[in-house]
Formats: sequence, structure tokens, C-alpha cells
Amino acid sequence: MQSRPGIAYLHCLQYDDCVEGGVLSVKDGFKIAEKFRETYPDHYHTLSTIKVKFAFYSVNKAACYVTETTHIQADANGDLIGFNWAPNVQQSLSNTNNEQELEKYTVAYHEFQKITEDFPERVTIFVML
Repeated sequence: MQSRPGIAYLHCLQYDDCVEGGVLSVKDGFKIAEKFRETYPDHYHTLSTIKVKFAFYSVNKAACYVTETTHIQADANGDLIGFNWAPNVQQSLSNTNNEQELEKYTVAYHEFQKITEDFPERVTIFVML
């Protein structure tokens, strides 16, 4: 089973009386991946070929949803058609004991994380309670 929301909004069901609202920032993963492709084509290729496991556990760990895929899905021309970036549910690399492959993946992963954090475009939503 695979769960792939386009956007996941999380909300707080309980908060302290002193909380008056908050800020939610959203970035466009496809734009970031395209920028990554332009800036680091070798890393783009790495994140589109090495598979990773993602696992989400339901409340009380009653169920576990696991999928195995690449961070970046590309078509035959290398064009972006899908994107998975969820460090909080990422598990291990799939089927790799190759140290060189692991090193390439680790460098590409950290570069992608950096470009994601530094990406200037974002949509900010102010939430008032």
C-alpha cells in the first residue's frame, strides 16, 4: 500500500492558552527538484536511481504502510514526473551494500536537503486561532 499526498497539512488539536496562531510555510518540491537537476545533474541522477524505503506507522502502530521508491522519479528523458521527500518517514536504502553507491547517495541526499532549506520561494500561511 502506498500513501502519497500532494500536500500534507498538519494541525494541532490541543494547545496552550498562550498560543494565538502560527505560520505554515510550503515549498514547491517540483521546482526544487528542477533546480537541483540544473545545479547537480549527477546527484539528480543518483536520487532518481537509488531506491529508499519509506514507512508510516498509524496511531499506536496498529498498521504500517511501507513503500520503496526513489526520491526523484524521472521519465526516459530524465524529466521529472514524481517526487518523494519525507525525511521523517524515510527508512533505509533498499538493496545496497555497495559503499560507493552509499557514499554517492549520502552526498546527493545532503545536497538536496541543503538546496531545499535554502530555496527562497515559499508560500506562507498565517493561522489565527
